[in-house]
Amino acid sequence: AKQWAADREKMGEETSAAFNHELSLRSLGGVLKFDHQIDDARSMLTIEVRTSAQDAAANTTQNVSTLSGGERSFTTMAFQIALWNFINVPFRCMDEFDVFMDDAFRRQAIKCLLAACDRQPSGQFLFLTPQDMSSMLDMDTKPRHIFRMPDPRTD
Repeated sequence: AKQWAADREKMGEETSAAFNHELSLRSLGGVLKFDHQIDDARSMLTIEVRTSAQDAAANTTQNVSTLSGGERSFTTMAFQIALWNFINVPFRCMDEFDVFMDDAFRRQAIKCLLAACDRQPSGQFLFLTPQDMSSMLDMDTKPRHIFRMPDPRTD
């Protein structure tokens, strides 16, 4: 039981560090605080996000609804990527990961996702978005399969 508690603590620290790393790529900062001691049946996760990775005095929020839409979407994506380090599955799927993101957030999000793909070369990844990705993927040198659905008919 003590080894499990130590392993759980270490995984929490590593997940928080990975979360902060992903956020820092977009000049944000963050911490995941895992509290496994509430009681035997419950645990709690607190997510803190700073609007500047370099400024420790920057606004820090535990209420992610106060973030802009792009910041909130990027934070969600960073959280998911951080968790991927500890969840081994043959494929991953994200739907509309870039909702509310402007082009700068979207470009960085795609870089983060492609880097995550590269860290799991045997995995399969499916990213669904209504956005046109052709101009975003020109920054990638690896062969990727892009399937673009036809635009919906309006008649």
